[in-house]
Amino acid sequence: MSPFNPIFALLVLAVAVAFTFALRRLIPAPATGNRYSAIDGLRGYLALSVFIHHSIVWFLWLQHGKWENPPTNFLTELGQGSVALFFMITAFLFAKKVILKDEPIDWLKLFVSRLCRLFPLYAVVITAVVLVVAIETNWTLREPALSVAQEVAKWFAFTMYKAHSINQFERTAQITAGVTWSLRYEWFFYFSLPVIAFVFKRKVPINFLLLSVASVAVAVMAHLNPGCLLGFVGGFCAAVLHNNKKVRDLADSRLGSALVMLCLAYVWVFCPTAYALLPMLVLTVAFILIAAGCSMFGILSNPTSRTLGEPTYSIYLLHGVLLYVVFTFVIGHAALSRMSPLTYCAIVLLLTPLLLGISFLSFRWIESPTMELAPVILGKLHNLKAELPTEDATPVTKNSPQ
Repeated sequence: MSPFNPIFALLVLAVAVAFTFALRRLIPAPATGNRYSAIDGLRGYLALSVFIHHSIVWFLWLQHGKWENPPTNFLTELGQGSVALFFMITAFLFAKKVILKDEPIDWLKLFVSRLCRLFPLYAVVITAVVLVVAIETNWTLREPALSVAQEVAKWFAFTMYKAHSINQFERTAQITAGVTWSLRYEWFFYFSLPVIAFVFKRKVPINFLLLSVASVAVAVMAHLNPGCLLGFVGGFCAAVLHNNKKVRDLADSRLGSALVMLCLAYVWVFCPTAYALLPMLVLTVAFILIAAGCSMFGILSNPTSRTLGEPTYSIYLLHGVLLYVVFTFVIGHAALSRMSPLTYCAIVLLLTPLLLGISFLSFRWIESPTMELAPVILGKLHNLKAELPTEDATPVTKNSPQ
């Protein structure tokens, strides 16, 4: 069997589902409540698809020395199509919370909660990147220490800068499989929310509105890919149509599940890239139905699928580091390049439960605790604001009347 065989991807997913099912006694599925069950179930499969995609990209690099997309549309879309759907999920959730609700928006809470949700694990991953670079360069400076410090600082600046090499190690971005690029688009969307809310006639404090306008301007100058931004448009469309009765009825039907699978199959088979108008439209149709409750014949709403979706962010950020460390330091590139495709597939299958185990631990010990920091930080910020003098406060001096 070759990594290019679609059966390989199905086997990885099967191993992941079996491992998660076995863990369900220790890790219960998230409560449904106000959550979107189908989306919860979708997220884990998307992150695993990106893992499969990059395992194949690694195979190509080991064989030919080129870091490039796989040779088939299906294997390419496991990466690109999954990221596009991640963008749609982000836009859907925040359009529902921020734009389409009548409740007042606490913008400070939104940005602090996002920072606490995303940055701590990112910082852990970038720390690992710096450590790997140090090992790869034999703990020797190849350029001035100040230059290295600036390069590391740019990586820790949370995607404000493009991923450049550290200490002249050209494969720095390969350590994460290059996944951090998508976080730049996520943050662009978050910072654009005040402008979008203003357009929808929501009240937005002037400071957040100016910050949003400046962020959008910076994003335009940074030449973000318009094709990627279409994913956020698709998620917004799903938020608008979420409560439409006809859409929900179709989502609840077998026809809706079949239509979702047909849309995904079309993109997998016929589209060489997800970041174009036609594939984004097709993916949007599929996502609108999933957001409206389509579970794809019960697959996405299954408790095992929803449990698998819990450590999505960890799977997404950590899989590149795991592949790099195992392939470089444990097995070695030379040994891997001589292995048969079947042996390589077996190694990736063995790495799948390891990745999930690390990701569940990461979710438990890094993601969850840092998410709980948001209210604490907000409380301190509000207390600090309350202690600041107001504009009409008059300073008291020794000679002023008491």
